[in-house]
Amino acid sequence: VALGYLKRPDLTREKFVEIGSEAVRCYLTGDIAIIDENGEVTFKGRSDRQVKINGKRIELDAIETALRRDPRLSEAAVICSQNATSKRIFAYLRPLGAVADKEDFARSVLSDLRNCLPPFMIPSAAVVMDEFPMNRAGKIERSKLRPPELAVPAAPAGVESNIEKLLVATWKDVLGVNSVPLD
Repeated sequence: VALGYLKRPDLTREKFVEIGSEAVRCYLTGDIAIIDENGEVTFKGRSDRQVKINGKRIELDAIETALRRDPRLSEAAVICSQNATSKRIFAYLRPLGAVADKEDFARSVLSDLRNCLPPFMIPSAAVVMDEFPMNRAGKIERSKLRPPELAVPAAPAGVESNIEKLLVATWKDVLGVNSVPLD
């Protein structure tokens, strides 16, 4: 597929490795998989923090890096949460100082993030926290960061036609929410 990275011999050495006794040249994709005794490959996850949402590969660390550039923040963390129907990205923000309105602060930070990241990398929501859960090594314990409850719009009023009922039911299923406004 490729000979290596253009003018990046360090990255080429890191990602293109020789495997096995016959020294087969392979590219390290970041995917973790196992091959069973029948030769079937089973995907187990990723070795990095890359996720795929709607066909787009997203590096969660790139979102964190962009958030950490915000002078109002002392720390930021990003997770991807998945339910039965969708994957969503959530940001966790620790401001430098006291914040009067946490929801307004989170909206402002996400709004500024839109200036440096493409729309598909913008988190669905942000949570302002005073402290992050930490592990023994002093790193953020991302497994303890829970996805926020997203505000669900009020149930549609005046759903009359079968088409409207079908559309509401379809969007509820696709979005994985209990309620979708008619508009």
